[in-house]
Amino acid sequence: MSVAKLPRPVDITVPATSANMGVGFDVLGLALSLANRFHLEPAGRLAISGCDAKFQGEDNLVWTSYQKACELSGFDAAPVKIEIDADIPVTGGLGSSSTCIVAGVAAGLLACGRDADPSRVIEIANAIEGHPDNVVPSVLGNLASSCTTDDEELIIVSWPVDERWRFALLCPPYAVRTDKARMVLPKEVPHRVVEWQSSRCLALVRALGEGDGELLGAVLADRVHEPFRKQLIPDHDRAKKLALDAGAAGFWISGSGSALLAACLSDDVAEAVSAAWEREFPSYERFILSTDPHGFEVS
Repeated sequence: MSVAKLPRPVDITVPATSANMGVGFDVLGLALSLANRFHLEPAGRLAISGCDAKFQGEDNLVWTSYQKACELSGFDAAPVKIEIDADIPVTGGLGSSSTCIVAGVAAGLLACGRDADPSRVIEIANAIEGHPDNVVPSVLGNLASSCTTDDEELIIVSWPVDERWRFALLCPPYAVRTDKARMVLPKEVPHRVVEWQSSRCLALVRALGEGDGELLGAVLADRVHEPFRKQLIPDHDRAKKLALDAGAAGFWISGSGSALLAACLSDDVAEAVSAAWEREFPSYERFILSTDPHGFEVS
């Protein structure tokens, strides 16, 4: 098998994402204006920096994703030097692992002489990640959804988000393991709950697209995952009350947590939410973000 080698140094930026978004469980994902940056260049041996020492080996997610993209393109992967500059908290719920996968796949395709075509990046990254919730918005930007046909073909849909939205983000200093978050979910969901979720999920897309805070607040009440997962996030109820009291239009668990997000229709409201959280949770990381409209970028 031929060996794929990066022809030049490559810089890749991949945005954070918030999946599920209340009633959009396992369906919706939103790209946010917070990102991880990756620099890859040819090297005589694998070298990784910018992350914990335990992630600097052969099992690093950027490197394994790079190898997978090369393998699926019919090549072996030559060693690279990987430098990671991460702004996305790793406590969970913001798609940090997806950023590593997308960066590795995009660079791997370039090493094989191919373009980092978004549809191909999504296809390979989804195969690695196992679900497209975070991968798709991190590649395309904005608000995105995906599903598969009976033949396992991936269908992708994306929508622009009203520019007025701001997202106050609270990151508790503890993680919620995805497998544990899955374990607390009910095994079966009644038909009436399915109807509840699907109708409100559609309305949520409209609320984000049109900047309708009243509609967003009215349709966010999830019945599939948040009532169960919030038990794994001790700060959930207090953070939600503070956010809504400060004027946020809505509030949801980002991904499976522990990150918590408040949707606000102005900078002033987002700042009021963040200030309320600072008083209550002074040691927790906080951000005020907008939507990332571009997705991943390669230079």
